Amino acid sequence: MGLGELTGLLLATALGNSLVLAQGLGADRLLQPVPLADAARHGTLTALVGVIVAGLAWLLQHFFLAPFALDLYAPFALVLLVPAVTALVAQTLQRWRPGYAATQWLLIACNSAVIAGAIAVQGQDRGFGASLIVGLAYGGGFAACLLLLSGLEQRLQPQGAPAAFRGLPLRLLNAGLLLLACAGLDGIGRG
Repeated sequence: MGLGELTGLLLATALGNSLVLAQGLGADRLLQPVPLADAARHGTLTALVGVIVAGLAWLLQHFFLAPFALDLYAPFALVLLVPAVTALVAQTLQRWRPGYAATQWLLIACNSAVIAGAIAVQGQDRGFGASLIVGLAYGGGFAACLLLLSGLEQRLQPQGAPAAFRGLPLRLLNAGLLLLACAGLDGIGRG
């Protein structure tokens, strides 16, 4: 795969095939009020875990599950892989930066967008590098959605919204508008 194809894969996956906006995966995290700095940290950590899980999912599929005809057990293996990788990344980063909260790691381990990204990597017949790009794109798409919704909520919440729309209704409307904006990019990456 050339650099142009990998760039196209990154953009198509992050924008057109967004797991959050197109399929609603991981949207539970988006509907909670989060400060912008916490949203950036959570999105970055989710993208990091997504890249590592995507690479390990590809290795698991091609060197363990497929040779032994255990493809049926791939989702179960991924459900075990995601919390294990999240715990290892949490331990590693807490040694370098002890300020990260333990609850964020639990939210990342339970994020269905990370698991769905790993399942999507296993379903594609691409190389290891392309699976890392897909994991980065899914994590980056989740981070972008989280940042966009947090920024919109901070700008709209205090003054401009009527009282009936404050809180969850406004967050749902913002998520719906982002969904409509990304729905126009749905065909990107398809021949």
